[in-house]
Amino acid sequence: MKQDWLNLEAFWACCREQTIAPSLRLLLTSSGTVIRHLQALTLRSIEVEIERQGEVLIHDDLSKKIGISRGERGFERRIWLRNGRTLGPGSDSLNKRTHPGLPGTRLLSAVSIFPISRLKPDLYREMQLGEKPLGQIIEEQHLQTFRDRFEISRLHFPDTANGLGLSQDTLFWARRYRINISDQAAAFICEVFSPLPC
Repeated sequence: MKQDWLNLEAFWACCREQTIAPSLRLLLTSSGTVIRHLQALTLRSIEVEIERQGEVLIHDDLSKKIGISRGERGFERRIWLRNGRTLGPGSDSLNKRTHPGLPGTRLLSAVSIFPISRLKPDLYREMQLGEKPLGQIIEEQHLQTFRDRFEISRLHFPDTANGLGLSQDTLFWARRYRINISDQAAAFICEVFSPLPC
């Protein structure tokens, strides 16, 4: 596979040419929140770890991808999603037998950029608190979402490699897309998946 971004149709063709785990294919192509899928795979809650967040100037290329005017200010979040507590009654003993992954294991890194002009105050405050992943906020507030402009690739992401203690030569599967959240926000998100087992 060339190291560029593929649309979904090109990714399906790539999957027919090389072996890509079904669980990874699901994570990369899901049009819903990745939180529920990660919970199902790990049998743990998913927690957010904020690497950094704050206001940025949205560059022209990204403005086009989101569909906003040039020069808008945005709120950027760089986060990790990681394993949390085990799920369900009696989960401690079950988890030791069937899924030994440790709490705190980093599962993916994500960068999201929201134009501030389109962010409703309540959602903006919730994100600034940094206590919950975006997918959890969306589910708890029963917000409708629409994702489009999906692209998938396998590339080098040096910051992700550093955060996982891996070689700079490591290739990561990643996806990027635009998301519209009810009348609350529009954003562009890039998610990079850890090659380590869940």
